[in-house]
This record gives sequence, C-alpha cells and structure tokens, in this order.
Amino acid sequence: MIKEDNYESNCCFCNEFVKAKKSKRIILETKNCIAFPSYGAIAEGHTLIIPKKHWRSLRAMPNDIFSELITLKEHVAELLEESYGQLVEFEHGMFGESSGGCGIDHAHLHLVPSNVQQPLSNQLPDDMVKIPVRNLQEIHTNKLLQDSSYLYIHEPNSKPFIVRIKSIPSQFLRKILANSLNNTNWNWRSIPQNKDFVTTVSKLCTSA
Repeated sequence: MIKEDNYESNCCFCNEFVKAKKSKRIILETKNCIAFPSYGAIAEGHTLIIPKKHWRSLRAMPNDIFSELITLKEHVAELLEESYGQLVEFEHGMFGESSGGCGIDHAHLHLVPSNVQQPLSNQLPDDMVKIPVRNLQEIHTNKLLQDSSYLYIHEPNSKPFIVRIKSIPSQFLRKILANSLNNTNWNWRSIPQNKDFVTTVSKLCTSA
C-alpha cells in the first residue's frame, strides 16, 4: 500500500476520483469534495459524498474541508429532495486502524431517498445506545467519539443521533435500509451497476 498526501493506492475512491480523474459518475463537485451515485444503489438517487483526500471518517477531516463537505451535502440534499422526496443520511465512521466492519475506509456520507415506515432507529440492536445530536457538525465536537468508531443516522422528521460501536458487519446500515425498502440487493459488490444506479447516473450526472 502506498500512502502519500492523504491518497491510498488500494482505495477505490482514491483511485477513481483522485488518481484517474476520469469518473463519469459525478453529480456535484467542489475543490475538496465530490458527490456521486453509489454503486449498488439501494434506491434511485442513492448518493455518496466524500472528501477527495483519504480520511477514515468525517470526524477525522480537517474543520475547513468538513465544512465544505457539509455545504456540498446541503446542495445535493436539496437536489435529491426535489427529485425524490425525503432522505435518510448515514455514515459509518472509523477510528484508528480498525474498520469496525466498514467495507471502504475512505470517509463517505450516504444520502438515500426513503419513504420507509419502519425507521432505522427502531431496527438497531438493543445494545446500541442512541446518542442525540443537533446536526452533522456535532460529529466533530462530540467528545464521546474521541476514541471510537461510530454510526451517524439522520432520518426524516426526527433528530439525528450517533452510536458508538466496536465492530459490526460490513454494509450493516445498507442492509437494514434496503430490507425496509423491500430491496434484497443490498450488497453493492454483487451488482454494482444495478438499475437504480444506472438511472441515477442518467438523471443526475452531467458528465455521463
């Protein structure tokens, strides 16, 4: 593995969006951040927002780039809500060298159009303690996350919350939300360019 200037040679995001610089699945882009359709989309409009440089969680990002990502997220959320309605936001943030079960160790925030009646918060195991936060910005300031991997979840018509975690199965939240949407294809590695992904690229990506 080569690690240089927050670039990792074995990271699929680093290779696609930083090294190659030829991706055609970009929705919006700023100097330091990119929004693009998720492979294996669990709903049409499923979007990821990442920093271009390699950090393992949103919490690990520098304040200025984190603020830039939040501004981009607000623009993308407005675009998605106009087309698809309500969104679920979530992140699996990693601490230290442990992945905690996360499949890709490059920070990424999910935005997923969703009208599910069964909230994610009601489907988490009982031993996952939900800690209310005011907004996404609190990921950077909440002292409970200083030494822990975490989940961040914000669902429609509810307050966001975080959960401290040690280890969970890969794609844990993707699977729960996909099941709520009656979508059995939650594993993005199985069918990366599925129908919802292709449609999202066609509708939202100006470079496609």
